[in-house]
Amino acid sequence: MGYVLKKINVLMFVSNTNKKSGVATVIMNYYSNVYEAVHMDFIYFEDLDTNNYNDQIRKYGGRIYKFPSPFKFIDFRKQLKDFCSEHYKEYDIFHYHFPFLGVFFIDISKLLGRCVVISHAHATKFGECLISNLRNGVAAKLSVNVPDYYFACSKKAGVHNFGNRFNSDKGYVVNNAIQLKHFVFSAENRDSARDELGMQDKFVVGHIGNFTPQKNHIFIIDVFNEILKRNRKAELLLIGDGYLRACIKEKTEKLGIASNVHFTGVRNDVGRLLSGMDLFLFPSLFEGLGIALIEAQTNGLPCLVSDVIPEEAKICNCIELSLNKSAKEWSEVALRDVHRESDAYDLVKNAGFDLDIESTKLVDIYRKCIKDRGESNAI
Repeated sequence: MGYVLKKINVLMFVSNTNKKSGVATVIMNYYSNVYEAVHMDFIYFEDLDTNNYNDQIRKYGGRIYKFPSPFKFIDFRKQLKDFCSEHYKEYDIFHYHFPFLGVFFIDISKLLGRCVVISHAHATKFGECLISNLRNGVAAKLSVNVPDYYFACSKKAGVHNFGNRFNSDKGYVVNNAIQLKHFVFSAENRDSARDELGMQDKFVVGHIGNFTPQKNHIFIIDVFNEILKRNRKAELLLIGDGYLRACIKEKTEKLGIASNVHFTGVRNDVGRLLSGMDLFLFPSLFEGLGIALIEAQTNGLPCLVSDVIPEEAKICNCIELSLNKSAKEWSEVALRDVHRESDAYDLVKNAGFDLDIESTKLVDIYRKCIKDRGESNAI
């Protein structure tokens, strides 16, 4: 009989398990591929709505625990200590996804029985407003000695959050990998999507992202308004949801372009909708990586992106522009005659974003961290 490796037990700490969350989506993409080798339980502290991954987590055998916000320090720490006492030596790894929250977990390895601690960075900013960015930046610096290992979605995010420590043998880029086959261009999907939306003879500009300041929807509307002045057959497809959606919709009405802008909400058929687009617009103010951009490139779409996007995310058919350029200048570039990339799937796969390949790498990294740390029975 061959030797069977023990299942790795991981305790994930996230803000929420909602499907709107890019962090939760990345984790669940991986969990769907590694659940036979890795058991994941989740601690979270906020409910956004009922459209979450909880049923899927339970399907894979994971457990879910609701905690108070870490910023309710006394209540949070009490529940954390009680939890650790109840689950002492149950976990091989504690994996938390907000580096600036490390100060709340300074003794977590000891509390859980000498587990490996991993901090995972997903962004190149600590917050979306000045106060939170400064506050969380200070907290991140105070937290940098808490984890044993440092994960990040890109080198840029890793260095931003962890400094030179990320460039050591303790730092790992864990790509925001996806099931590429779900996003490959299909002529059938293109016809289906354009029929559904009444866009068969239109020039369709698209964007995927939560309606938050980071995604820069105000500028997207300004750029599209300029595109529409030059091409009356242009339509804008906005996939996603968030607290700024109503504000953005109001802006389209004031500009008189509301009938050309389509708000789809959160969709489960993003790959099909991407096939219906002609151009992907992604002028984010900052990105740890930009998983929606990876999806769009897998589809072969020409992508017009801001110059803050990490290099790892720009694989093929990307046109980069400064956010200092005007909406009119962006629109002029958007209307250039750029076609789909026929080799997109292979290019994105070779860049390290195929979930099947990257999932195996993650399990190997987990086992290496445990072995090198030498504090667990998971190997």
